Formats: sequence, structure tokens, C-alpha cells
Amino acid sequence: MKKAEERIEEIVRILRLTYPDSRTALYHSNPFQILIATILSAQCTDKKVNEITPGLLAKYPTAADFARADPAKLEKEIRPTGFFRNKTRSIIGASQRIVEGYEGRVPDTMEDLITLPGVARKTANIVLSSGFQKAEGIAVDTHVKRISGLLGLTRQKEPGKIEQDLLRIVPREAWLDFFTEAVIVTTTQAVDTARQLVGLVNEDRDRISGLGRAAASALRVHRALMGHPITASGWLVEKTGITPATVNKCLGHLERLGIVRELTSRKRNRVFSYAGYLEIMNQGTELPG
Repeated sequence: MKKAEERIEEIVRILRLTYPDSRTALYHSNPFQILIATILSAQCTDKKVNEITPGLLAKYPTAADFARADPAKLEKEIRPTGFFRNKTRSIIGASQRIVEGYEGRVPDTMEDLITLPGVARKTANIVLSSGFQKAEGIAVDTHVKRISGLLGLTRQKEPGKIEQDLLRIVPREAWLDFFTEAVIVTTTQAVDTARQLVGLVNEDRDRISGLGRAAASALRVHRALMGHPITASGWLVEKTGITPATVNKCLGHLERLGIVRELTSRKRNRVFSYAGYLEIMNQGTELPG
């Protein structure tokens, strides 16, 4: 298997293509709400948290409201999420700190967030990414830990060390989405699909590398097909900047290798499918439209 640094581009591409609208499953409409929801989500399902937060946040809409909440009453209200005593202390403590130190607004830096009671790097990363669209790290929970290990991105077991491995290889522009994509992959039982796709890409690239001088151009065509698994040769010419004759030669090589399949018999603008990708994703090979 190739090193993680060599595979991460394909992994990120596959995750973005497969889950283009990834976002946290926790209901929220502002940074304070995602902070409360994230604290409640510790050792609890997002579904259960989402059952509780609408009523809870309607009763306590601001940090000031939580700061003066009756601990005994709040414990009863969040009891279904588990560890309710610790969570009550964290919510009230964080809210008091926000009121006293930040004028009632959730701070928007890692340095300030981790000073709040009950907030460590994982929670702070989720608040920054989902509440402020800021990428200062990658939140590592059980889902990210699992998918990162299965995809061979880290051998570490501790969240902090896993995050450092991921920050080293995952492009910064992908930090915001990597957490939610990894959660979606694991919670939708799609780990096998992700692994199959990464394996497919690596296998294809290895076979293409054996084409000699034609390999470089063929790899560019293959990379373009990752974003458009059913596409026309004319689009590939525009996307890759390669001449029509060279694109057609590359498609011929890929077809002989079994990587693509021609869907039409047009001579000037032939249509091909990236058959392996479509098969793994359980998609058909019919022409769109």
C-alpha cells in the first residue's frame, strides 16, 4: 500500500465526491448552540441530543440563561444524554465563563475555547468548524479515530496524536470537512465503500503507471474521471488541457486496462464511464439526462 501522504489526495477527493454536503448532524443555528450540543454529545448519540436540544435551547437561549440555571433542574432535563452531572457542571461553568469573560459571546479561537470548563480540543474544533467555519485543527472522536485507522492514515491510538498525524497529511482546506465526512462514513456503515474506492484508485494508478511514456497523460485523464465518472472525451480535453488525439489514446489505454468503458459510438465526442467507481457506488452507467 502506498504511504498515507501519497493516498490522501485521492481519499479527500472520494470523500468530497461521495458526501458533497457534509455537515455535523447536531442541530444548531449559532456557535453557542453547537457548543451546548457538542458537550451533550459526549458518550451519546447525535439523534438523542437532537431530541433534547430544541426544547432545552428554547428554555435557555443564551449563555446568561444557562449561567443562572438551577443545576438540579438542568440535570433532569439532560439526563437522557448520560453523564448528566458532569455535563451540567460543564454547561453551567462554560456559560458563566462566556458571560464573565467574553461578554456573552462564544470565543472564536482555540486558545480561548479550551479555557471553558468541559471544553477540550475535540469540542473546540467542532465549535470552530461548525460554528465559525474556522479550521484550526481536526476534531478526533471515535468515528474519526476509526476511519483514520481503517484507511491507514495513522497508527496512533490517542486522539491528540491522531490529530497531529492528520494535520500533517490532510490539506488545510480539507480540515473543515474531514471530521463531518469521516463521521458520515462511519455512521452510515460506508467504511467498506470508502476502503474499496481507495483500493480501486490505487490499483488503477499502479496499472496505469505501467504504460511507460503514456502513463503521465493517462493519469491526468484518470484523475479527471474521479470527478466525472460518466463523461465525454471533449470534456476531458477541456479539463486536462491535453490534445484530443492524446485524450483518445489515453482512453484507449484505459479501456484496454478495463478501467473505463465506452458508452457511445460517437467518433468526435465519445462518452465513457469509470466503471469500477460506478459499480462500487451502486450507480448505473446510463447516460445522464
